[in-house]
Amino acid sequence: MTSFARRRALWFSGSTRPAAGWCFSAGQAALVGLADRAERKPYSIASTPDELRRNGSIEFLIEAGPDGQAPSNLGGAGRGSVVAVEGPVGSFVLPPRLPRELLFVAGGTGIAPLRSMVASALARPNAPSITLVYSARTPAEFAFIGELRRLSRQGRIRLCTTVTREAGTAWHGRRGRIRQAWIKAFVRRGRPLCFVCGPRASW
Repeated sequence: MTSFARRRALWFSGSTRPAAGWCFSAGQAALVGLADRAERKPYSIASTPDELRRNGSIEFLIEAGPDGQAPSNLGGAGRGSVVAVEGPVGSFVLPPRLPRELLFVAGGTGIAPLRSMVASALARPNAPSITLVYSARTPAEFAFIGELRRLSRQGRIRLCTTVTREAGTAWHGRRGRIRQAWIKAFVRRGRPLCFVCGPRASW
């Protein structure tokens, strides 16, 4: 069973409980759709494998339409809807051994698998140095931003955010598409392992 709720204006955040024994690696995706329909679409898993082991649930970040409607494979979904989750799929995952420094670059919903990777990397012994550069169209479209800012304040990650469209006077952060100079300024060592996820229009 699952429930979907509006995340700000443009996101659905949904969690579901997969079958017993189901497992995945940080960064992987699953094919998702209402159980009584054939249509499935791939979505990156935003939660971590540890969360699945602890509470038996996984979380997705799914972009909604301009009026807040769900995509066609989840049209009409609501609290109590039965959702099929097939997989996992994909080889975009953290390696078994991590280098000293990681760089994550996210655009829009591309933050979903990177959120899982960042949290998983931080949970490892001797966690690496982590930089996250994250762009969204508007300030309201930053997903998980409270969590990411908290990690930044705690000194656990370095966070760089930028807005690519109209931001309004309340936004005092960076504006425009991700720039190479920003990444260089945030990376401490010469050759971090990089993970990039998001639409081409993000950079």
